Order: sequence, then C-alpha cells, then structure tokens
Amino acid sequence: ADPRSVQEFVDWIVATHESHALADSLYGARRNECESALSTLSKVVPGLSRLAKLHPADLNAYAALLPPAIRHRVQHVVNEQARVLRVASLNDRQEIGRLLFESHASSRDLFGNSSEALDFVVDYLSQMQGVLGARLTGGGFGGAAIAWTDQSVFESDFEALCTAYRKHFGDPCSVFRAKWSDGVRIELGPGESS
Repeated sequence: ADPRSVQEFVDWIVATHESHALADSLYGARRNECESALSTLSKVVPGLSRLAKLHPADLNAYAALLPPAIRHRVQHVVNEQARVLRVASLNDRQEIGRLLFESHASSRDLFGNSSEALDFVVDYLSQMQGVLGARLTGGGFGGAAIAWTDQSVFESDFEALCTAYRKHFGDPCSVFRAKWSDGVRIELGPGESS
C-alpha cells in the first residue's frame, strides 16, 4: 500500500486494562499447539519450516492428521498470513478494514486468543461511524485492540465506547491515538560502516 494514502487515516489503541494473568500459560499452550502441528505436517509437506508457509491446499489435504482444535489454530495462521500479504498489496480502504475485522474474528473463533473484553471493543467499534477496521493487537488474551479510522473520528468519539465498556465490565478502558513513523532503521554515524 502507498504509505502516503494510508497516512490519510488514523490508528487508535483501545486498552482494555484486562489482566494478562493467564496470558503466559495460554500463549504457551498456543505455541505448543502450533509446534505440534508443524511437527506433524512437516512429515508430509516437504520443506515445511513454518506454519505461515503452509499452502491452504496442503492444510485441506492433511487436515485429518490434526485434532480439531489444532487444525483451527493452523487454519488461523495460514489465513492470517494470506490476509497480511493481501493488505500489503492493497490500497482499498474498505477491503483493508474488512480484513482487519476478519482477522479479529479468526483470532476469536480459530486461534482462541481473544477475550470477552476485546470482542466487546471490536464489536462496538464495528458499529462506529468512521471506523474502517479493528482487531486485537499483540498476543491477545486481553490487552488492547487497534481501530483504523478515517479522519472524521476524534478521541471524543470514543467516549460512548468507554461508557458502555465501564457499564458492562465495571472497569474503564483507555483510548490513545497512535502516530505513524518511518519504522525501524539503523543509522550510521560519520566514519561508521555496516
């Protein structure tokens, strides 16, 4: 995507302040499930070194080798990789937003790393005027969701979400506007070489 056109939009972070107390064990369980799937599938798919490299046709062909829960984890990884590659090639804001919402649904339904609070936030955001897409961010199991909006959305537009969140969960959420940057790079000083 052309970064100049993408920067016409705004990213927001909605922090649920949900405890990550179980996150380490749940994240570890997901990692173990993925490692188990890779071990099984690499025996039948030559050269498979990462689940993200698995072709959807291979997943379909060998799905019966995996228990249902692990099959769902792999399906999420394969589909998420396809979504990321698709978004990287898009300039269509509606399609990018749709893929963000689809990503969250996949995290919730297939990978199982969402939470009630994250689902509440993303569902609420899906109904807000000017929100193009939203999904959990980071490893999930609590934490925050990202909202991608057009420039008609301001911090005050999130007040109703925060009120509804507090009413439902009894705790506050917080909203932060993210800033675009050029990303990570190494800069060498005078006389330094790479």
